[in-house]
Amino acid sequence: PVPTQTGLNLRAIHGCGPNDLYVVGDDATVLHFDGSTWTSETLPGVVRPDLSFVQCLGGGAALTGRNEQQIFLRASNGTWMNRNSPVPSSTHRALQYQNQLWLITETGLLLTANASSWQTVGNGNAQVAFPRGLLGVGQKLYTLGSVDGGQFSDGGAMTLSRLVEFPL
Repeated sequence: PVPTQTGLNLRAIHGCGPNDLYVVGDDATVLHFDGSTWTSETLPGVVRPDLSFVQCLGGGAALTGRNEQQIFLRASNGTWMNRNSPVPSSTHRALQYQNQLWLITETGLLLTANASSWQTVGNGNAQVAFPRGLLGVGQKLYTLGSVDGGQFSDGGAMTLSRLVEFPL
């Protein structure tokens, strides 16, 4: 059964398959479906952020708070850990690919995490803003975002889409 009357403000849903779904929302709400039962899960720490994004990463999930610097990862054993981004951003996108966690910020900075810290990949500049996705294929990562195209003749902002490739 789907939790339709939670009394909570839910903001995002994602899953790896029919037996691994996540729903997140305000006040650090994390609901997980294992194929038969919805359960509430608890994030580490005393701060209860409003969560705005969740992505199933295969064997776990990553989710972020509204300020997007707060990143929580769920290990395959079901425990959550805090892996906050070193860079404030309002539109991070996370990806688990080739056994690494990748993160791209709203300014196009590409980062990867190891067991204890984040590192910038290459010069880290994807020359995009506000990424709408991050995808790994073969030995490459791709991101789709926006670039500032200047202004239209009526003074309105012109935004162009840009697809950027990162070789691994």
